[in-house]
Amino acid sequence: MCEFGDTPGFIAALDVGTTTIRCQIINSRTETVGSASSAVTLYYPKPGYVEIVPDELLNEIVRVVKLAVTDAKINVAEIKSLGISTQRATFITWRKDTGEYLHDFITWKDLRAVQLVKQVNSSWLINVSVRLLWVLENIPEAKEALSRNNLMFGTLETWLIYKLTGGETYVTDISNASATGLYDPFELDWGIMAKLLGIPTSIFPKMADQSSSMFGNCCFSENDIKVTMGTGAFLDVNTFRHIHPSLRGMYPLVGWKTTQEIVYLTESSCLDAGSLIQWLLNTDFIKHPKETADMAFKVDDTDGVYFIPAFTGLGPPINNEKAATGFIGIKPTTSREHMVRAVLESIVFRITLTYDLLCKDRLNNYKKIRVDGGVSGNDFICQMLADLTNLQVERQAREMSVLGVAFLSGMSCDPSYKIITPTKPSVDSPLTLYSTPMNTSALSWRSNISQNESMNYSLSSSWNFVKGTPDANISQFSNRTSLPQPSSKRVSPAKSIFCDTIATEHINDENSLSRYLKEHEEAEKANKIANKSRQSSNLLSSFWSYPVTKTAKDMSSFMRRKCQYQLSTPSPTRTATTSPSGGSAEDKSSSPSQLTALEVWTRINVDSVALTQWNENLRKWLSQTILERLVKEFDRINDSLEKHGLTDIKIGRVGLDRLRKTAQMVPIAHFIPSLATLIPFLEVTTNQEYLEKRIRELAKGGCMSEFKWNGGSNYNGKAWDDSLPTDCAIVMHLLASYLDTQLMPLPNMPDTKPFSGHHYIRATDKMPALTPGSLFIQQVSEKPPHYRVVIGEKVYEMVKGYNNLFHSILFFIYHINKMEHGMLGRVNLGRAGVNILWVIDQ
Repeated sequence: MCEFGDTPGFIAALDVGTTTIRCQIINSRTETVGSASSAVTLYYPKPGYVEIVPDELLNEIVRVVKLAVTDAKINVAEIKSLGISTQRATFITWRKDTGEYLHDFITWKDLRAVQLVKQVNSSWLINVSVRLLWVLENIPEAKEALSRNNLMFGTLETWLIYKLTGGETYVTDISNASATGLYDPFELDWGIMAKLLGIPTSIFPKMADQSSSMFGNCCFSENDIKVTMGTGAFLDVNTFRHIHPSLRGMYPLVGWKTTQEIVYLTESSCLDAGSLIQWLLNTDFIKHPKETADMAFKVDDTDGVYFIPAFTGLGPPINNEKAATGFIGIKPTTSREHMVRAVLESIVFRITLTYDLLCKDRLNNYKKIRVDGGVSGNDFICQMLADLTNLQVERQAREMSVLGVAFLSGMSCDPSYKIITPTKPSVDSPLTLYSTPMNTSALSWRSNISQNESMNYSLSSSWNFVKGTPDANISQFSNRTSLPQPSSKRVSPAKSIFCDTIATEHINDENSLSRYLKEHEEAEKANKIANKSRQSSNLLSSFWSYPVTKTAKDMSSFMRRKCQYQLSTPSPTRTATTSPSGGSAEDKSSSPSQLTALEVWTRINVDSVALTQWNENLRKWLSQTILERLVKEFDRINDSLEKHGLTDIKIGRVGLDRLRKTAQMVPIAHFIPSLATLIPFLEVTTNQEYLEKRIRELAKGGCMSEFKWNGGSNYNGKAWDDSLPTDCAIVMHLLASYLDTQLMPLPNMPDTKPFSGHHYIRATDKMPALTPGSLFIQQVSEKPPHYRVVIGEKVYEMVKGYNNLFHSILFFIYHINKMEHGMLGRVNLGRAGVNILWVIDQ
């Protein structure tokens, strides 16, 4: 609640956004007694240009204010103050002598200065500074007016105040000014950037005070977070009295300035949010924005569909102004609901990326995030934001920018005006949401934004995975694991790709420059020596950067010394072969349709050193892509079940039937949809207690060091026996279940699992007739485990024993890579899809 002193009165709070003009008449109890709104018309005269016609905008603003006053049933004389909140970084220039504007408003979404940025400094963000430079270079009237000292510059609020006061007042707001890139928040002056660009500071307005949305949300404390979701989405953090510079894409701003203090913010932006929903409306995907949440909740996921939200390019941390908007992954089963959900998910993904950016920049135990703006009214978006950030999301039931304007305007016009308590909404209740496991493809999205990010997350929203609940500070992100990448320089999987940063030594003087050049020269020499010593074999670069070796013996001794990794005993040259029907016999004369274990690899020119490396890569991929993520998902689901009052139900504590029935409960299906998708992973055995325990054990160490091909671990104090599944059976089942979530069903067989139903034949299954199109891994026997690969009408035997399963998988994906161009069905197994092919990189 807020109040004036003894004098009654009203405040007119005007919010001029990118798509909407709103005006509310607010009384001394912060109650809205009258309101009106209207749309802003944006013009796109050329590709990348986004403009607003000044006269149209002014006329519409005046009309909206008059309507709000009429709606409040008050006289204009009763309004004590008009507070203005506007879209930032939208500007105009005009002649000082006549007030004639020289061009339409160039909005914050405008991309006309992209090439100029690249010419001046490609590391800059596109902001007002370079757009103004473009104006001065490309609009002759502006250039002439500048030469005659007859040019005035202003962001939207400056021009609006100038017009409403008949040219008497030429001021700007300090928070708006700091968003232009021309105003120096460190020096609090039109400073160094204008001088660098050769723009005289005489064209800039004087400084008034006050970010209204942060103020309206009562984000008064340091590290308070607010996201305004309007046309774009802007994440702001209160850094209080300290400016927070960033090298990652966040930028410092002045939040507000009052007579008592200056409060700073740091901000990151997502250029499209509400504009995406407006596009859905314009293209008849939806009839009203409110129906998008219901449509998204109607489907479990996006059916593998992705949407790129790039009408205005992609901002930090991607920073690609040429990124194009579009859907990816549309197929015959895709529905309108899937596509709408994909659009909503893309908004949350982009906001989550900016939150990750913040967490890299400012380590803090963030607890909650406040949201406002039109898009925040979408329950699906707010819930998903809570899920992906692990933060409590608080949504007020009114426009916070308008309320912030009222607060600041009241303080400026009445010294006795004070904020007593945060406002209580007059109509709807505020919303508070907590994290639940959501069916999202957020990790896939994150993994594809940067070449330096993990490459083991696939492009499918069918894989239900959300990170574990953070404990505190660093641990909040330390469980976000960096997975192996096919490059020569790798990061330990124990480190986080979301918070741990490489310690970079900055070059500040001649000594640091000399040191850097010397280290670079030494590294180049080492690379040349290494290149000379390499043979023309299939030896791969390693996750731990193994030294170049010439024999498998050298490699194995190094691995025994450095790694928790087991090598199998070399198989004899002559190996047992098995008939397609499952019988076995000593291979004394291999038929043309069968190839022995030795022939399989020698025919494709893969030596034992490369095979050993591939084996290691595969085990890491299995561990970190499937096993470790399953363990985290177990914990997340168990925690969520407990929060929903189901304390007696835990994965590993109850049977599959109980889990299935729980997953079908309406509240669980709504709030914990990942449980239903997780159940197929657990169907390898009815002994859920042992399975959950064994998966946790196999997930340790990063490369399945606990793996026992024809056995497992102790259970209930007794040694493993035949009543329990072997590790081979568990791992192969988990791989098949994972690939079922990644691949697309065949159009003519939509109910058949895409991998398990077509590319994996269990020992209990009937062997299909071999055809030229046959392609599958066959389980010949369960105990001892033995697998082989069938391609066309040929049966490829793999080495018996410990590495049989791994070699079978490796040969299968090798064939996919070489003969099918990396495509299994309609899904790429490479980086653009499942991303398993890096394990056999040459």
